[in-house]
Amino acid sequence: MAETSIDSIKTQSDSCSTATDDSHSLDFCDLPDLITRFEGLKTIESPDFEKLYSTANVAHKIAQKTKNKAEEIKYLKEARLSALAAHEVKPDSFSALKILCSATGKLAEESSKANRIRLGFEFKDYLDKANAMCRDSYEMLHMRARFHYHVCTLSTAERLIGKTFGLIPECSLEQAIADFLQAERVESDCPENAYFLGKTYLAAGNREEARKWIQKAASADPNEYEADNAGMIEDARALLQSDTFRDGS
Repeated sequence: MAETSIDSIKTQSDSCSTATDDSHSLDFCDLPDLITRFEGLKTIESPDFEKLYSTANVAHKIAQKTKNKAEEIKYLKEARLSALAAHEVKPDSFSALKILCSATGKLAEESSKANRIRLGFEFKDYLDKANAMCRDSYEMLHMRARFHYHVCTLSTAERLIGKTFGLIPECSLEQAIADFLQAERVESDCPENAYFLGKTYLAAGNREEARKWIQKAASADPNEYEADNAGMIEDARALLQSDTFRDGS
């Protein structure tokens, strides 16, 4: 079993210029090992930031790797709770806030209409705080663009629900496209970003550009990516075969 004492947890760097953490080191852990690590961390009763952050980080990585939807939701909730607690202990931690944004945003996408809107407002609050720390990182560009896309494509019913929570933010597909494109310049090998960029072009009525980016996502090898990105590759392939593009125009 992985060592889970507080002393063994590496303190993270939170400067914007070096806004990297140990998330990538977890890429080399398989799912059972990650779950074992998570369970070990949960046994440690401590409000210590490093413990809370590490718990959120491992839970978030499990959610990215698992192919089981119920398990993904379970660990996204765990990641969100631990990241929120870490954020409350250390509000200036970009690493914790980044996980809090990601977990909250993905939970919003998987929720019913009312919860989706509620979590969307919560996500926007965290996103604004994270943007103030490190606006031009890949993660912030992608999440900000994705938020613009989702707000711009809300249904009438969702907008009515949204008004019960507050003023719906002003968003544009043009801004979403600009941020997705900048995210591509920062990190060009993420099928998830290419897929959503294609969908945004599609929503904006530019089917030629939409096809180009969705084809880029579809051409990636799902075996080379974690479950969340692999799922986007399959979604991109399905979209290319749908009536939206089948006529070849």
